[in-house]
Amino acid sequence: MKKGSLVYQLMQIVTPMIRFGESRKEEKKKERERCKKTGEIWNPTRTSGIYESDTLKTYIKQCCIFLRWIKEKYKIRDIKKITKEMALEYLSYRRDRGDSAWTLQTIKSAINKIFKFKINVGSKDIDLPRRDRDEVVRSRVPRAHDSKINRDNYKDLTTFLEATGLRRNEVRKLKKLNIKKINGIYNVFIPPKAAGGAKGGRGRTVESLINMQDKLEKVLERAKQNNNEYMFSKIPKKLDIHELRADYANNKYDEIVAVLQEAQKSDLYITKDKQVYDKRALKIVSKNLGHTRIDVVVNSYMRRRIWEK
Repeated sequence: MKKGSLVYQLMQIVTPMIRFGESRKEEKKKERERCKKTGEIWNPTRTSGIYESDTLKTYIKQCCIFLRWIKEKYKIRDIKKITKEMALEYLSYRRDRGDSAWTLQTIKSAINKIFKFKINVGSKDIDLPRRDRDEVVRSRVPRAHDSKINRDNYKDLTTFLEATGLRRNEVRKLKKLNIKKINGIYNVFIPPKAAGGAKGGRGRTVESLINMQDKLEKVLERAKQNNNEYMFSKIPKKLDIHELRADYANNKYDEIVAVLQEAQKSDLYITKDKQVYDKRALKIVSKNLGHTRIDVVVNSYMRRRIWEK
């Protein structure tokens, strides 16, 4: 009986794993309970499903490249014959040819998820370079595509993103009815689970920057003049939305710190290179951005100020 191409077999494995709109948090609870019963070590980052379309696309892309390499080297046509040792050899090949630590981590995550190999980085299975935030260049230096965007054509969009820090998919699906004024401040409701909802299925309410209320008012007034239920009809692919999210994060942090009481020692978050932040403000910024860990906010958004000096 014909099994179909390796890519076809891959899709047969991936399709049942799609969990768009479902709760990843609930599956983590079930996995933790399962590990308690079986005596396995629970890994809080490991779930059987795939909950984001972008993650799905990335994993399929990386696994397809892996399968081409497998087919050329081992002439395998049955995906079940691919072993963990073959995957380790492939990762070594990609490492030795000079792929970045970030790319290697993505490849490992994709292979682990789809093939369930549980490859460990380090002395256990394979030695891969550690990811270093200082090597990340996205949104931290001018890129060639930046000059291809005329921001004057998207003034309302960039103003809105500077004031709210939404993700691309969030602003793309944002409906006007989900923007409300609460105590004089515009808040944006990001619905959970539904298409265009929050990343990871977690809904949240985003408080806009206090000092941008007048600008937001004008943006919203102009938006009301069209009959579209969505706030914006077009989100250009070349617009660096991560940069705008970082601007929001830094400015929101400053707003919050300005009204907090003096920080105690226990309130401080100190990085390895001795940068000091207020944990209380970071937690609020993190919640507004849709993250659950303050170290992600510091490394991905706040520290861009240091690199720009």
